[in-house]
Amino acid sequence: MDNFAPLISIIVPIFKVEQYLPRCIDSLINQTYQNLEIILVDDGSPDRCGEICDEYAKKDSRIVVVHKPNGGLSDARNKGLDVANGDYVMFVDSDDWIEKESCEIVKNIICDNNADLVIFARNNVYDNGKIVKSKTHGSRIVYRSECMKSLVYRVIDGGIFNSSCNKCYSRRLLSDLRFPVGKLAEDQGFTYKAIHRAETIYVSDAHLYNYFKRGGSISHREFSVRLREDEYEMWFDRLSFIKDHYPELVDYQIAQILGDMYVSKILIKKNNESRELYKTIDGYIKKYGKDAKHYASYNRRVKLHYYCYPLFWIYVKLKVK
Repeated sequence: MDNFAPLISIIVPIFKVEQYLPRCIDSLINQTYQNLEIILVDDGSPDRCGEICDEYAKKDSRIVVVHKPNGGLSDARNKGLDVANGDYVMFVDSDDWIEKESCEIVKNIICDNNADLVIFARNNVYDNGKIVKSKTHGSRIVYRSECMKSLVYRVIDGGIFNSSCNKCYSRRLLSDLRFPVGKLAEDQGFTYKAIHRAETIYVSDAHLYNYFKRGGSISHREFSVRLREDEYEMWFDRLSFIKDHYPELVDYQIAQILGDMYVSKILIKKNNESRELYKTIDGYIKKYGKDAKHYASYNRRVKLHYYCYPLFWIYVKLKVK
C-alpha cells in the first residue's frame, strides 16, 4: 500500500458553536495531508454556523456543506455518512480540533500496517486553558478482543475510549452502521460495533485530537437522568452483544455497569430524580450486587463499594461536590 493515497472523509456535526467553529474548520483545511473530503453538517443551527460553513465552502472545494433540520448529533453524523465518499472516515466535533499532521500520520499508519481502524490519543483541553494528555502505552497493532476489553475495563488508556472522534475507520466498517438517533452518549452504541468489524486495529500513542471540555457541552453537564437512561440501555445492549461474541468479557461489562450504578443510585436519591430509573438500578444491584466481591476485581467503584462501604459514599459525595 506504499502508493495508496486514501480519500479521508471528515464529518463535522454542527449546532450552536459559532464561537468555536472557525478553529475546528481551520484545523481541517490546513492539514499537511490534502486528500480530504470535509463534510460540514449544519444541524439546523440557529446562529451563524450555517453561514460560516457556506463561506468556507466558497474558499475550499474539498468542503461539502449539508444543511438540515435539527435532529441531534447522531442524525447529523448519519447524514454525513450518507454523503461521504472517502475510503476512510473520521469524526470531529465542531468545538474540537485536530493537530496539523493528524491526517498525514493516520494515512501513513494505514499504508504501513494495512489497518482498517486507527485509534489515536487525545489532548483533553479545558476551557480554563489546562491540557491533560491521555495516557499511552506505545504504538502497536492490537487484537480486537483487547480493544473490546479496554472499552469496558480501560486496560489500555492510550486512546481506546468509547468516543468515535479519536479514530479513523475504513469505510467498509461503516457500510450499514449508523449512530442511534435520539440518544445521548450515542458513541456507546456505535464504537464497539465498529471495532468488532475491524480486521487490523492499530493504536497510536500520538496525541492527534484536541477534545475541548467546555461547561455547556453535552458530555460534561451535570448528572442527567436521561443521559443515564440512554447509557444503561446501550450498555445492556452491549452486554448482550458481548455474551454472544466475547463471553470472556461478560464479567468486565457487568462490573462496569454495576460500578456506575452504585454512583448513580445515590445521585438520583440526592437530587430527587426519576423513581423509575432508581427502581431499575436498585433491581440490577440486587441481582448482581450480592456477588460484589467477585466483581470487585474488575471495577474500581465496585471494589470501593465492597471493601470500603462507608468510605465509598463519602467518596461519591465528594465527587458530587
